[in-house]
Amino acid sequence: METYVWGIVGFLVLFLMLALKVPIAFSFIAVGFVGLTFMRGATAGFQNLAINAWYFSTDESIAAIPLFTLMGLFLFEAGITHDLFDTAHKWIGSLRGGLALATVATCTVFAATSGSSLAAVATIGVLAYGEMKKFGYEKQLSMGTILSGGTLAILIPPSSTMIIYGILADESIGKLFIGGIFPGLLLAGGLAFTIFLRVKAHPWIGPAGPSFSWKEKLSSLRKILPVLILIVVILGGLYGGLMVPTEGGAVGAFAAFLIAVTGKKLSRQGFFKALRETLHVSLMIYVIIIGVNAFQTFLVTTGLTPLISRSVMNLAIPGLAVVAIMLAIYILLGCIMDIVGMLAITVPIFHPIIVSLGFNPIWFGILVVIMSELGMITPPVGLNCFVFKNVVGEDATLHAIFASAIPFYVAILVIAAIVFFFPQIATFLPARM
Repeated sequence: METYVWGIVGFLVLFLMLALKVPIAFSFIAVGFVGLTFMRGATAGFQNLAINAWYFSTDESIAAIPLFTLMGLFLFEAGITHDLFDTAHKWIGSLRGGLALATVATCTVFAATSGSSLAAVATIGVLAYGEMKKFGYEKQLSMGTILSGGTLAILIPPSSTMIIYGILADESIGKLFIGGIFPGLLLAGGLAFTIFLRVKAHPWIGPAGPSFSWKEKLSSLRKILPVLILIVVILGGLYGGLMVPTEGGAVGAFAAFLIAVTGKKLSRQGFFKALRETLHVSLMIYVIIIGVNAFQTFLVTTGLTPLISRSVMNLAIPGLAVVAIMLAIYILLGCIMDIVGMLAITVPIFHPIIVSLGFNPIWFGILVVIMSELGMITPPVGLNCFVFKNVVGEDATLHAIFASAIPFYVAILVIAAIVFFFPQIATFLPARM
């Protein structure tokens, strides 16, 4: 029997374990360990796990995950989401659909402080949904705006999803971060344009809010100015080569702590809560990465990964068509698993093919992140929708929440197509770092 057959068997067992709700990390570890043990003996299986655990637990690049997570949590405990929304509300809330546009603006800036889409939906959702309901906004517009706006957190740097892709693909996390800036802003603009079109066609769904004086507008900017400076310093430092992502995360976490303390908004309870959440998220991602690489070693041993690459290279179809098929697979996977699971299964196989076809892996990584965003609002797994359901309670059904995201789902697909056909949007800045 050809050895690659055992790789196929390993994939089938992996999908079965995931279907049985076995945690992603343990599924990958189990299949990788048992598979390599079967092929090369128990010693090889244990060594594979030990080497991966040692390598990734001491890899400096992964340290960016807990550091940026801690930065976001410190700013959250400092009430940054409330300040951001209040500022955006004062500046553009008086327009038709202004509160929805303010929500997108808030999500955009919040995304630059936190790589968590779920945190964006949970925190901003409470503020924005209540305000839009107060001013008579249509529920579908309100919910769809918050759900889609939350997805910006995994595209606009710093993004934990980009870090995971960079580690699995062995690509520069700094270049991925910088490469996500223009696509992230383009996507924010696409969501805002979607709101504009809907309000233009049906003005009653997004009535104008109250106007504020210039004094109130300028005063609101003072509350968020330290955060805006922090974002510029980190991204500027990464782009200029003054710091690597890990150093940027360290600077960001320390600066966020100072902002929270000097603003007298960080309680003792909030401080330890931020540390606990950071530890929880980071350990989960660390174990998943260790498991994925153990599984990847098993696949390479079976010869399945190189076989797939050779088979794709021999296909009589254009390279862009191959990339399009890969991206379509993410739409399907988004219906059955979360982002980490999608990346863990696909990146080790897709990345070598992209490189062999001569495409820019940073461009592909940005596209993967955009397509992964769709999974956050795709039924039946869309986690953003379930988190938002907890926010609205009985005020909306889960079916209505999923349905509200459809116009914005289309907008995300359009932006993905633009980046697909114009790679320079994602590669222009990284090429000049």
